[in-house]
Amino acid sequence: MKELLVFLLVGCGLAQCTKLSPKCQLKEQLGEAIDKLGNKDLGDSLDIQAKIVCYVNLTSGFNTSAVGEKKVGSSTWKLYGIFQLSDHVICSDGETPSLNKCSKSCTDLLDSDISDDIDCLLETLIDLIKLGFLVPHLEEVGMMYKMILFQRECIEMKPSDFFSECG
Repeated sequence: MKELLVFLLVGCGLAQCTKLSPKCQLKEQLGEAIDKLGNKDLGDSLDIQAKIVCYVNLTSGFNTSAVGEKKVGSSTWKLYGIFQLSDHVICSDGETPSLNKCSKSCTDLLDSDISDDIDCLLETLIDLIKLGFLVPHLEEVGMMYKMILFQRECIEMKPSDFFSECG
């Protein structure tokens, strides 16, 4: 019995038995995707990561299958997945007129594999940053990113404080 306990303690130490929080996991995934893109247009990527993760925490609670709604002007946007991406901008639900910037069905945003969701989110954000006022459909794209990056509760938070538990 003593050998089993020693094995479990040593094995757990080697395998890093600590589980990252959803916040830290998402930070890590976003960081890897930003690094993979190698794009400096995002500026302070840790600040962007913190704002996105804060938004996710407030809106979907890290639930990849979350579906929500938001009143935008005279229409109601349906929001999908962990990032609550809009059926008017990012994906198509088959009913609502959409820009479908990522050429996806909105249901594709509801699975547990968020790597394609992250790619879509970042590529659309980079387009907005690069093209600024020249981005096609500025009003819709800008509104969606305003929702994500300028949440009142997240705007002034310091990434080092927000991610302090992530090591």
